[in-house]
Formats: sequence, structure tokens, C-alpha cells
Amino acid sequence: MDQIVCLVSDSQLEPNEVLRADGVLWCSASPDRVFALCEPADSFALSERLHDAVRRTPGALLTDETEELAALSLLGPSAPSVIAALGAWDLETIALPHPSFASLTLEGLPVFLLEESSARATILVDSEYAERLFDLLERVGRRFGLSCVGTDADRTASR
Repeated sequence: MDQIVCLVSDSQLEPNEVLRADGVLWCSASPDRVFALCEPADSFALSERLHDAVRRTPGALLTDETEELAALSLLGPSAPSVIAALGAWDLETIALPHPSFASLTLEGLPVFLLEESSARATILVDSEYAERLFDLLERVGRRFGLSCVGTDADRTASR
């Protein structure tokens, strides 16, 4: 997969590493699985670049998981505390000089955790588990003053 990233972004990517290049956030889940995250308006151009790179890379497989994954983000100074309470970070050892990306399980839910900074974490989860993850983050985040914003904030506030 590193060949694909190199062809598209002229950069190398190590496992669990995150790289921002040309408006794309490249997240390496493993040596053979890389996520490319971009703004919706840029997705068609990125798809074209990726398809071209895959054609030039024998054995590479390109899968669009846009519809299969949901993304939930934690923003603000309490983000590390919420993630730590779920067992994914150790507040004593957290040091995020560089973003990282990892596959892990949060209370039985398989997720990908993108640690962008000490004030921002994005969690990717299969869409079928999105509501369970939302409820989990809300429950654990209450003691840290978590507030919901975005599309589902009204639904959550009216519970």
C-alpha cells in the first residue's frame, strides 16, 4: 500500500502513521490497509488519482468504504480524557507530537482511532455500530463535560 501512497502523494507512510498531503489525510492501519480521508468535495479527484495509481500497482486493491464507515470526532481539551476512560490512551504516557492511527476495540466495538492531537480524536466505525459508539461516547463523556454538536445533537438533547 505504501506504493500507492507514494504514487499519489510522493510520500512514504509507515504502519500506524498519519500523513497529510494535498488535502488528503493518509492513515495507515496496517502494511496492507491504508485509509485516505478527504473533504467530500475532493473525493472524486482523489478517487481518480487512486484508480490511476492502482492500475500501475500489481496486486493492489482499491475499496471505497465511504458508505460502510461512520466517523465520530471528539474535540477539545477533554478528548484525551474520554479516550483514556475507554482504555485507548494512557494519560500518563500520551504524547502526540505526530498524529497516529490504530485499529482497536472500544468496549467490544471494533474501531479505527485517529489521534490527530491532544485535543482531537476521530473514530471510524462500521456504520452498523455508529449509534452504539455514539451512545458509548456520550455516556463516558458526560463526566468530562462532553457536549454533542452536529447532525444528531438535537436527537441526543431530546432524550
